[in-house]
Amino acid sequence: MGNELEGRTIVVTRPVNQAEGLCKLIEVHGGTAFRFPTQQILPPEDSGEIDEALMDFPETDIALFVSPNAVEYTMLLAEAHDELLEGPVFGAVGRTTKKALEAHGIEVAILPEERFDSEGMLATPELNDVEGKTITIFRGNSGRELLAETLEARGAEVSYVECYRRVKPKSDPSELLEKLNSGEIDTITVTSGEGLENLVEMAGDEGRDALTKTELTVVSPRIAEIAKELGFASITTAEGAADERVLISLVNAG
Repeated sequence: MGNELEGRTIVVTRPVNQAEGLCKLIEVHGGTAFRFPTQQILPPEDSGEIDEALMDFPETDIALFVSPNAVEYTMLLAEAHDELLEGPVFGAVGRTTKKALEAHGIEVAILPEERFDSEGMLATPELNDVEGKTITIFRGNSGRELLAETLEARGAEVSYVECYRRVKPKSDPSELLEKLNSGEIDTITVTSGEGLENLVEMAGDEGRDALTKTELTVVSPRIAEIAKELGFASITTAEGAADERVLISLVNAG
């Protein structure tokens, strides 16, 4: 392994249970990973919505999963339903979500080629001819409406299943602020728009200036747009949210 990241300190903002893969890659390549989760992932308050959606799978034409979290929290209940692997065509918003579905024996037929977000999903051929089809979108709470609204405009019957909750952690930002203000942080990695907004809120007025001047690596054009609106000056967009894709972007940014 090379030491391409030697001397660099990189903030990883993924949730606690999803951060170690990227942190270890950073460390293997000589960098220092500073763990600062800006989202906490929790199960839904009521799992009945997931259970009902699984029962309806034989009548569902397309099932879309927007994140690995959506896969994992759905699969916790899926073992009780033989219907799961029958009926719908499965779609994933990105490669990591596709891999999560495949780990449960599910073949993924719909996957964006370039943008791994709602815009990318809507550009797939399979979702351009959906008139009269029944589509279920598995996501977290308070997700974007673009995917459902556009599919409905194309003639589909769309329903959401909120299968996990995202909340802002009650973390102490003092160490992060100290490192930001002293210039010790080289790059911050962010893998969701909500996580980025949480980061800015958690840094507060005290850390806003140093935060927005720090190199930022994001995983989609949409998050890059949010970052620009929040005042970040230097933004790099990785080619996807998978740990390996983020690592490549970090190494190339030098």
